Amino acid sequence: GAGSYIGEFFLDYAAKYYGDNFTISSIDMQDPEWKEHDFSKYDIIYHVAGIAHADVGNVSDETKEKYYSVNTDLAIEVARKAKAEGVKEFIFMSSMIIYGESAPYGKKKVIDKNTVPAPANFYGDSKLQADVAVREQADDNFKVIVLRPPMIYGKGSKGNYPTLSKLAKKLPIFPDVDNERSMLYIENLCEFLCQIMLVKDFEKNAIVLIPQNREWTKTSEMVKEIAEISGRKIKVIKGLIPAVYIGSKMPGQIGRLVNKAFGNMVYSLSISNYSDINYQNSLLRESIRRTEENNTSEREDKKNRKHILVVSQYFYPEQFRVNDICQEWIKRGYKITVVTGIPNYPQGEFYDGYGYNQKRTENWEGIDIIRLPIKPRKTGAVNLAMNYISFVIEGYKWVRKTNIKADEVFIYEVSPMTQALVGVWYAKKHDVKCNLYVTDLWPENVAIVLGIHNKVFLGLIGAMVDYIYKRCDYIFTSSMSFIDKISERGISKDKIIFWPQYAEEFYKKVNRGKILEIPDDGIMNLTFAGNLGTAQGLDVLVDTAKLLKNENILVRFNMIGNGRYEDELKKHIKDADVGEYFNFIPRQAAERIPEYFAWSDAALITLSKSEVYSMTIPAKTQSCLACGMPVLVSAD
Repeated sequence: GAGSYIGEFFLDYAAKYYGDNFTISSIDMQDPEWKEHDFSKYDIIYHVAGIAHADVGNVSDETKEKYYSVNTDLAIEVARKAKAEGVKEFIFMSSMIIYGESAPYGKKKVIDKNTVPAPANFYGDSKLQADVAVREQADDNFKVIVLRPPMIYGKGSKGNYPTLSKLAKKLPIFPDVDNERSMLYIENLCEFLCQIMLVKDFEKNAIVLIPQNREWTKTSEMVKEIAEISGRKIKVIKGLIPAVYIGSKMPGQIGRLVNKAFGNMVYSLSISNYSDINYQNSLLRESIRRTEENNTSEREDKKNRKHILVVSQYFYPEQFRVNDICQEWIKRGYKITVVTGIPNYPQGEFYDGYGYNQKRTENWEGIDIIRLPIKPRKTGAVNLAMNYISFVIEGYKWVRKTNIKADEVFIYEVSPMTQALVGVWYAKKHDVKCNLYVTDLWPENVAIVLGIHNKVFLGLIGAMVDYIYKRCDYIFTSSMSFIDKISERGISKDKIIFWPQYAEEFYKKVNRGKILEIPDDGIMNLTFAGNLGTAQGLDVLVDTAKLLKNENILVRFNMIGNGRYEDELKKHIKDADVGEYFNFIPRQAAERIPEYFAWSDAALITLSKSEVYSMTIPAKTQSCLACGMPVLVSAD
């Protein structure tokens, strides 16, 4: 469960307090290569991978199946592999949820050693099935320990605690309800784990353990403690109890939330006491103080971290390069906000059903996205021009009204240059640095993209480009040849920087091992990576496959990526009866692309006219050249 909250916290805790006692590896179970990992070198496998925090109110059968696949089937598969490869001990994270939901407001629920698990929903059942199945595999050579902890909280935790913390810092009053909940502070859990791994030798081959804090928690007391530690005052009032009672009786989501917050569910304190294990070191107030101090520190870090506003008229899942740039900044701790347009296509994999006439915000992989309503992009010069102009108009309105304060602007100009006006206007209004990334030359590309050759119109576009260039602090280019062209417009070469589309460091760590999505069967592999769009001229590969088939020559075109043209391309492949020549692989992270290129026999580059005549080396070509491999180029 690499990357999981509990797993990562345990890694840090064990390293800090038990550094000489453990050698710990973490394995990402979302990567299918875990099945090839050698478990025989480990004494213990601690399985914490799973899906939690289920909204069980309205869930599809597909979602339920996913919970069983991860929480049940995966856990069983890992346990079997551990046993088969000689691991001595297997520790599995079950949950209190296997005993069902908490008792509603006004009723008690105490779980003791005689309580029989009775899950109330698919989430609890998925955990219970694994809980039982992994214990069934135990024998004298394979010990199995199952943990059924209550709600876990601490620095960075998810679930109910962050919600209570937010309420404690915003509300002036809170209901003073007498309820009881079992909880477990993350550091108490980690201390428990370290001790059962190092100290305690259980006689039974399979055992269930239930760690919890030394005392039960009252919701109103916890909220009061959080507020006090955070420097706020909140009054807990008995007079709000009738409102809680009414809320608990309401059907649907409101009733569930009220009962979840003020209901009762505890383990008897006695079942969590184990001889030779002293783990309940942090009492409630101390654990809240540590959690909130850490959270305050994190909030300050977030408040102080650099905020970059990215302007890109097109920002969709298949827009690889600008996405990858933003993800690199996220990794380095920057806050990223992207101002972009509504998707231009009404159907398909990336359309979310909202339509085109309403501004909206969303978050994608840690990036805050503001989507402005723009005219759908259609063929023809007039339609394209309306698409570009609509973004400029909506962007101008947004710049005038927005309260977002960024430290710097980054404009990703893939096409058209008009979108850069929005970034320039924002930078001028807020007096911040403005950087521009140029992937096409304007007005040179106007004739190619829009089919317009009018000198007056081109002169106006040129004036706009000059206005943008002169108001940018730095201009980054995807091609060395652009530096001279841009400088000819009166821009100093000192502020024009060649920036290849992908960071060079990716190509210094090329993994030449087996790529699982490509069979190792001796067939020549030619690999394309990028956007599967209309501009790439990909049908040339279908025509090539037909010619090769006539000559009885079999090669494999590995197509890495997604895009609007993907379905149509697959239809052309099917109609041409050349499916055996194509292997489609979903979009990969930028740092993985060199692995595919280096493993292949040659790279495929297909260029449209606009790319040929823009006098640039496209990003795909740059990536291939950086790998030092043969490149097959087809230019329309």
